[in-house]
Amino acid sequence: MGLDELFVGMPPEHDSRVAEVRWIGEPVEPPGGWGEVTPEAVRRFNGPQARRSGIPGDGGIASADELALFYQPLVNGGEAAGGELIIKPETIEFGTQVRTKPRHVDPVFGIPANRGLSIIVAGDDGQAFMRGFGRTCSPRAFGHGGAGGQIAWGDPESGISLGYCTNGFVDWMTMGRRITAIGSLAGNCAL
Repeated sequence: MGLDELFVGMPPEHDSRVAEVRWIGEPVEPPGGWGEVTPEAVRRFNGPQARRSGIPGDGGIASADELALFYQPLVNGGEAAGGELIIKPETIEFGTQVRTKPRHVDPVFGIPANRGLSIIVAGDDGQAFMRGFGRTCSPRAFGHGGAGGQIAWGDPESGISLGYCTNGFVDWMTMGRRITAIGSLAGNCAL
């Protein structure tokens, strides 16, 4: 895919280029509790052991542009920028189908989780903005948020993708508003 700076298990020679995560203000526990994303867990990602480990689901390190580029073949039928098919369209379709049931509810926001295979699907229930997609993406948009307000998604209907990274963790309400605003602005770019 040509993504030379997207790591799940980062080599030590890149350490100096990574911004350490930090809380902006005092950590505020979200409704439903911390879950896995405690202040202590967040701070552990500043250490070399966490950067090298390549923990699936929470150990990726990348720039925003690399995250956006990761989604481009996924929203363009599996075709990479050079024209080569790197993933079959039917595989993308299979992976982006919502597999969770209405009873699978996000513990923070109290809405259906809308999970596909390792991704969240925006959905057509009016709650896409609560899932990190803003208010202007199509129901078919899919991606995943990261702890502290990272967000990456692609929208197969518009062909756009978004990557947003921050090292500053804020309270859950500020984070949600920021992600909604950024996602909405990005979605408007396709209008």
